[in-house]
Amino acid sequence: MVFHTTTLSMNKNAAICVRNEKGIRVIKVDTNGNPAFVGATLYAKYQTKSKVNALMRLGDLVSLGEAIKPTASIGHYVLKDGSKMLERRLQEGVCVSKARDIRQMDGDMVLKNKPIKPRIYPFYDIEVAFISEGVDYLYLFEEDKEEWFTYGMDSWNNYKFGKMKIDYKFYINNLICREDISDLTRTEKNKLVYVENQKPKK
Repeated sequence: MVFHTTTLSMNKNAAICVRNEKGIRVIKVDTNGNPAFVGATLYAKYQTKSKVNALMRLGDLVSLGEAIKPTASIGHYVLKDGSKMLERRLQEGVCVSKARDIRQMDGDMVLKNKPIKPRIYPFYDIEVAFISEGVDYLYLFEEDKEEWFTYGMDSWNNYKFGKMKIDYKFYINNLICREDISDLTRTEKNKLVYVENQKPKK
């Protein structure tokens, strides 16, 4: 299935998953979950087990960024009173975690949310994870290979669930040109060799 940026809605959500011999760990990201942003960012900037596992420790996300940790001295949070937003101070390009970065007023007190742990699914239950999380796309990191795969419902194939073939080099270059992510290092470029096998045939 070939995607074009003009046809990708930005309000899609997604599941970000890590699979190893113990099962599939899953967190969700609420915004920009399509391959042109979340998918391309994961493929380009989350290439190692250590960085992906650090991302998973954030729990569910409002949005994904290239950086996991904000600069402490600047501040990175959304302050709410119920559903009303009182203050928003977010650093560009940094993940927004529901547990770490969303805070609630309780009278005069500022409260942090409790940690949101990844959900666990059996090793083989990719489709169950996709359905249970209620997402539009699922990005699976195979921990042993350190490779990403994209899953979803293929509208060109009777909406069957399965692996999606996407031209990720195009989307990654688009993010770099828009300055949504930094230029790829030589190591990052070398790690992306495998994406040629996931590219749609012309």
